[in-house]
Amino acid sequence: MVLLAFDGVEAIEVLIGLETMAAEPACEFITDAEIAEVEKLHADMVQAHHDGELMTYFVLNQAIHQRLVDAARNPVLSRIYAAECARIRRYRYADNRKNERWQEAVREHEHILAALRQRAGAMLREILRQHHRSGWAVSRKVLEQELGAVGDAAAEPKRTRKARSASTA
Repeated sequence: MVLLAFDGVEAIEVLIGLETMAAEPACEFITDAEIAEVEKLHADMVQAHHDGELMTYFVLNQAIHQRLVDAARNPVLSRIYAAECARIRRYRYADNRKNERWQEAVREHEHILAALRQRAGAMLREILRQHHRSGWAVSRKVLEQELGAVGDAAAEPKRTRKARSASTA
């Protein structure tokens, strides 16, 4: 059973696009009170990491990312992001089960928070892009191992497979 072929790569690319689209307006529109809320969520998330409470960590992590998107003040963007996150939640959870990635993600969140505090939209956009790509790379490996997905073709975007097929035909 190859679940990664469903559209996981495409879905994570959409999430990256949505979140990076939100970064600059979020930095423009976010209030000091909202930053304080994200800081509190972050502190709680770090504590959950310290305590080894993966599910609590994951829920807080997701809340932080949703707050960042919500800060862009685009309700359509927020709605689509929330729906897509819910749809692929279990696949995103997989990367944090690897302790090395979990520790790295906490460090990346420190950078996310710093960019948000500085209201550095372009910097936040790039940090978020790399944060999600790093997480997805680990998730994909974990899921391929656990679900028995075979080969890179299972996780490769359809457009890339089609392009390669066309060039070899």
